[in-house]
Amino acid sequence: MGQVAAPGDVGTLGMPHPGVVRRMACSAHSVRRFRAEGTDSPATGSRAPVRAPGPRDSRYNLTIMRIAVGADHAGFALKVHLVSTLLGLGHQVDDHGTDSEVPVDYPDICASVARAVTGGGADRGIVIGGSGQGEQMAANKVIGARAALCNDLYTARLSRQHNDANVLAIGARIVGLGLATEILAVWLATPFEGGRHQRRIEQVAEIERQQHAPVNAAR
Repeated sequence: MGQVAAPGDVGTLGMPHPGVVRRMACSAHSVRRFRAEGTDSPATGSRAPVRAPGPRDSRYNLTIMRIAVGADHAGFALKVHLVSTLLGLGHQVDDHGTDSEVPVDYPDICASVARAVTGGGADRGIVIGGSGQGEQMAANKVIGARAALCNDLYTARLSRQHNDANVLAIGARIVGLGLATEILAVWLATPFEGGRHQRRIEQVAEIERQQHAPVNAAR
């Protein structure tokens, strides 16, 4: 897959360059797909300005990915910001909702994001709420999801290096837009180290299989 370098100034990472590709039905809600080649804003449908990337910064060399994103009402504004950031970095985005700040329950949205990742429809997932804790819990109920709550850079880096996290949870009431953007960039760019960490991830997966084995046997 191709490589893209994000701007060196973290404050300019959120380059709005989104465009609606199409809307598709997904259980009780819709999934909106975006890609960088369009011109319409996912938040307003209006034309968004395009800013050129800043100086090359090797910390943010990202592999282009398809990323599933979901949030509740508390995380909606941050979701809009991060979707624009992702599109500015060249990623494809599947938006699993919500579409406004009208109060909504988060579990189904987060499960939808996690299922997209574990089912192969997305490379990574992002779930956003007030604190991010409930969103992480809901995502982790999906078998194969490894959702990590990262409201700081250190946790974001280690969640990838040591835990191979495939879903990022963020608290919109905990972090500001600038820090959230940098957390996202670090989380996307940090590779899994493997080695002893792979063995531990396999042990966690085995616990998951054992937990669900009696249920499957009874069916």
